[in-house]
Amino acid sequence: MLLYINVNGQVKDDVQTTSGIEIPIQHSPSGIKKIKLQPVSDQIIHVTAIATDKFPGDKSLMAVKLSDAAVKFTTTNSADQVTLSTSSLKVEVSTKTGLITYRDANGKVLLAQTKTEGLSLIPKVFNGEPSYQVSQLFDAQENEAYYGLGQHQQGLVNYSGRRVDLVQYNTEIGVPFFVSNKGYGLLWDNYSITRAGDIRDYQPLTALKLFSKEGDEGWLTASYTSKTEPGKVLLKQPISELSINWLTDQHKFPSSIKMQDAVVHYEGAVGSELEGLYQLQLKYAGYIKVWFDDKLVADFWRQAWNSGSAILDLELKKIRKPKSK
Repeated sequence: MLLYINVNGQVKDDVQTTSGIEIPIQHSPSGIKKIKLQPVSDQIIHVTAIATDKFPGDKSLMAVKLSDAAVKFTTTNSADQVTLSTSSLKVEVSTKTGLITYRDANGKVLLAQTKTEGLSLIPKVFNGEPSYQVSQLFDAQENEAYYGLGQHQQGLVNYSGRRVDLVQYNTEIGVPFFVSNKGYGLLWDNYSITRAGDIRDYQPLTALKLFSKEGDEGWLTASYTSKTEPGKVLLKQPISELSINWLTDQHKFPSSIKMQDAVVHYEGAVGSELEGLYQLQLKYAGYIKVWFDDKLVADFWRQAWNSGSAILDLELKKIRKPKSK
């Protein structure tokens, strides 16, 4: 198991202490100047990266035990790499890039940072205080599964290939720790709002090709029907944006429709230039049902004051204009 801690953070040589080693990084594109490795046990390594010359004295609020001088470890140096080894782990740090690879005692890779150019520590100012925007990217292994990350409402257990927002609010509890079926765990010792997994932004529905119920390209068909007189259509209109997240978004409903007395149906077709698996993020309060290819794929209800979210996997074919109905 690995304990990974990244904080916000040039000497000429690495410095070994009784509890670990401090490694200077040469001209790293990531913005990292120094990395500290501290064995907590023979199976847990505490990693700290900074963008300054001096490690801060701040103590972690979530990791109770940060280092143990009694843990036996050795270090080796090559032209551009420092390796710290315990009886169970080998942690390799590139002194050129700051990228880290974690291996077991037999040399098998457990976890490796993605070898891409980019900033890991970006100076930012939040509420008038200097800080950093912190990021780390790791290579996923074949058939790897990730478990943990707190309490979430999407009905997912394995977060491989998923985006997970670690933020605290009603029914959502972010815990920045996960375990992998490949035999390691990772603790992200950071108290900020964090995006884990697939960190790409969700795109609006208009990123896909939209077709109305009648086959017109560019929008879906929105039909508002009466609750008290089922089947009675109060209004029908084209719509291309389905983004109603806040009470302030209610103006997006037609002013002539009282939503407490109506039901809205969005109908049509979606397509893409690229075939494959797409993830639809669904946010809802009250009743909602979703059909895809004439199959019911979502049927949810939540109290309006306690909104929920779900992820729907949709297999899209390459665009072909649907036939008019």
